[in-house]
Amino acid sequence: MKRIKRVFYNVLDLDDQPIYISTNDNTIIAIGKMTSFDIKQYANFEQYNFFNKAYVSSGWIDIHTHCYEKQSLYTDDPDEIGVRQGVTTVIDAGSVGADAVDDFYHCKDKYQTKVYCWLNVAKIGIPFQGELLDLNNIDEKLISQKLHQYPDFIVGLKVRMSKSVVGVNELQPLIKTIKIQQNNNLVPVMIHIGNGPPNINDILALTGNNVIITHAYNGKSNRIFQKDPLTIGYLNAALQRGLKLDVGHGSESFSFAPFKWALAHKYVPDFISSDIYQKNRWDGPVYSLANVLSKMLYFGLSLKEIIAKVTIDPATFLGFSHCGKLAVNYQADLTFFEINQVDILATEGMQQKQGQTIKLTKEIKPVMCVVKTNIIHLGERKYGKNK
Repeated sequence: MKRIKRVFYNVLDLDDQPIYISTNDNTIIAIGKMTSFDIKQYANFEQYNFFNKAYVSSGWIDIHTHCYEKQSLYTDDPDEIGVRQGVTTVIDAGSVGADAVDDFYHCKDKYQTKVYCWLNVAKIGIPFQGELLDLNNIDEKLISQKLHQYPDFIVGLKVRMSKSVVGVNELQPLIKTIKIQQNNNLVPVMIHIGNGPPNINDILALTGNNVIITHAYNGKSNRIFQKDPLTIGYLNAALQRGLKLDVGHGSESFSFAPFKWALAHKYVPDFISSDIYQKNRWDGPVYSLANVLSKMLYFGLSLKEIIAKVTIDPATFLGFSHCGKLAVNYQADLTFFEINQVDILATEGMQQKQGQTIKLTKEIKPVMCVVKTNIIHLGERKYGKNK
């Protein structure tokens, strides 16, 4: 079978330095500065010239999406929120439980985007709001079975800990989830937080190593960043135990004021995710992972920080091998993007119909990505193949 050899050149790294990257099928085989580039050495390669107008990073990883197409409440096409938005890997965050994970696993390879999942601790997944109102939906034996059956597809467990989901069960689903985690080699856990009860302090008290809190910067009354010294004390203790914080923007779960306060007090997110699904992709306020990243630029995170939080940081946390950075022998999952001057309004994710807005002056805009040896052009083809 003929190998696909490519070279991408005159493309900027995150230090604004022009570089080249050559690949052989799905593996990076060389990276270097343009000062050492000789195009004659790549006569038998597909050649892509970016004219020093676009950046390159390892392929973006969105750790919180909803993309199991057979689910009705929160759903989308993995390629619509993945490669067609410059995202090479998407991880569904609990749309599916043990009952449907077999089907999800068997349909994942039909997409150009790499697809993984957080397994909902409720075996029914999220067919409606309230999957943990009945604790019988948590089947520890079945969960353990699926974790062992699909170790290269299930990245961890998802538990939604808000009032509409758990009802009078309050902390019990989380207590059960942590027990399952401990009985399964400390598999990662993602906790959704929202309106209480349960109280955010009680949730934080149960968290620690290999746990992510998503929607960490929401503006609801039960939020983490409400300037309450008691809650911040619980947070600091949890962070010392290894807790990680994720943006998880979503429709109602990212608010500007708590986020600004958190950044001012050095509570920077460990990961940046979108919580994207069809409705908030079409109608906002999410639209795309790139839109969320552009908001991070506005709030003062550096480009290097931002890109790390959608590449090497999630790849390392989730144990993705040879993935997440530009290095020889690493996977050739690549995202190419521009940073454009703009003048557009962006909205936070709030329960109120109209959240606060900010005016973006810089926009991170993907223009091309590479994954599974496929080239996906986004929008106008500015950087097509030379030969």
